[in-house]
Amino acid sequence: MFRRTAVLSILALLSAALTLLPASAQGAPPQVQRALDLLGQYLSRTVTLADMDIWFYSQAFYTDTSLGCSLITTPTSFATPASGYTVELVYQGVRYEFRVREDLTDAFPCDAALLATAGGAPVITATAPAPETNCPPGFAGYLRPRLVVGGQARLGEGGTPNRLRALPSVNAEQIGLIQPGTTVQVLSGPSCEDASRIIWWRVDAAGTIGWTAEGRGEDYFIAPVAGGPLSLPTGRVVITAPLLNSLISLATIAYPGASSLSFSAGGLMAVGGEGGLLVYDLNTLQQLALQLPIQPVVAQVAFSPDGHYLAFATTDDALYIVDTQTGVTITPADAPATDIQALAFSSTGLLAVGGGSPLGDPSVTNTWYIYDIPNQRQLGARPTTSYVRDVAFSPDGALFAWYDTALNIVNVGDGATVLSQPIAQPGFGGLAWRPTPIAGVPLQIAYADGTNIRLLSLGGQAQSFGEAPAFFPGVVGFSPDAALLAAMNLQPDGEPVPSVLSIFDAATPGILYGSGYDLGVDFGFSPDGTLLVLVTADQVVFLGLNPEVVAVG
Repeated sequence: MFRRTAVLSILALLSAALTLLPASAQGAPPQVQRALDLLGQYLSRTVTLADMDIWFYSQAFYTDTSLGCSLITTPTSFATPASGYTVELVYQGVRYEFRVREDLTDAFPCDAALLATAGGAPVITATAPAPETNCPPGFAGYLRPRLVVGGQARLGEGGTPNRLRALPSVNAEQIGLIQPGTTVQVLSGPSCEDASRIIWWRVDAAGTIGWTAEGRGEDYFIAPVAGGPLSLPTGRVVITAPLLNSLISLATIAYPGASSLSFSAGGLMAVGGEGGLLVYDLNTLQQLALQLPIQPVVAQVAFSPDGHYLAFATTDDALYIVDTQTGVTITPADAPATDIQALAFSSTGLLAVGGGSPLGDPSVTNTWYIYDIPNQRQLGARPTTSYVRDVAFSPDGALFAWYDTALNIVNVGDGATVLSQPIAQPGFGGLAWRPTPIAGVPLQIAYADGTNIRLLSLGGQAQSFGEAPAFFPGVVGFSPDAALLAAMNLQPDGEPVPSVLSIFDAATPGILYGSGYDLGVDFGFSPDGTLLVLVTADQVVFLGLNPEVVAVG
């Protein structure tokens, strides 16, 4: 669960960690820098991450020297599987792919054009694919685009009509008008017009297809619509450790300003953000409508396991609870006033709320409380010395944990303390109980501590996962079968630190999978274990496995 204000409290730690990395690839692992160096050699110029349109990487284990690159036709087998990185760099609209051994002993392009010219610089203009956009890296000099291909956009009521043109230019023929209140489908783009400094998108406006301007200067003419149709393959496959190398993006939903994610046990999914709440039934793939008394900007969201209740906190720290069966929205009358940072339901239907001020504002109460929704009463509240970053109930609902400057656990029934263990480097948050208890093994809880995830067995020792420079996990979660432990490094807005999603075998500290994303804010496994849903500042991405490929393999 994403803490929207906790970022400010750890920037000093981030700044210190960044000095450990090469200046041209701050926040990225050395394997990415190795790929950048190779790209620079092939292009006969110096390139840095700042020059890339977009970039990301993933890590996996491989059985031979091809490191999974199908273009290497005569690989040599390894005696034992070796860790390698896939690095994808998009530079001036052209995509390049590299493979790099984790120990940096080997690196090569997995790119037909580059492999064909291994002896020298390639002729990029003759063999590279056409750029998907003519826009400069980072859209320098243009209004930052918010629309998403495949999504929808809407012209607000009472505004000025938007022209629809035959080509992406202010001098192109006008072929129609998009009237205020009209919703259009975004087909392709963006296209940047140098003379006007306008970003254009190709849209379908009630059957008329043409180009329309998103905005200019500091003014947006048309806004993205959150949500839309969701299409996923049938016969989805459960994500397991041996199949992590085959994870792909199955679908994407546009949602600029997304902030948090939650599931019910039955397969309902809620995403909160600037556009309010999006709710989908992952069984039918239908988007569900909610009748709310307000138009909220949602900071936190939580589904009860049975899907009966959906709780959300707004950016102005109001708490609302929707009864999904009756449509009634409840506003707790006796809730302590606090800046809400975290929400969580127990398996028995209790709601926990954690809050406080990350900046130490003395007028804000640092506290947590538990709310009994059916009886509309507060069961207990406790002030804390620091703000509460995260909250979580044990699988049976008997224990309650919260994360401030320590990991704290109490009995729900009588409030008796079970554990209070200081956290060496409290960060953004990140707290999750192992969902499926193991016979003969004490309950386990995972929590973020500086550059580590600790997996603590109650009454026992803690294992450490994922220590790496500039890796400060803020979201932690398990797969439904508890076999996989995942964590996301949150990327403060404007900071050169990538959001990295890492997946571990929950029984060992070794990493199985790692991939970087732009401005990730939250993630979670679907209840059936077939999807890993990633929320970024602009999109909701559904990662999973192609059933046909897995069946063939």
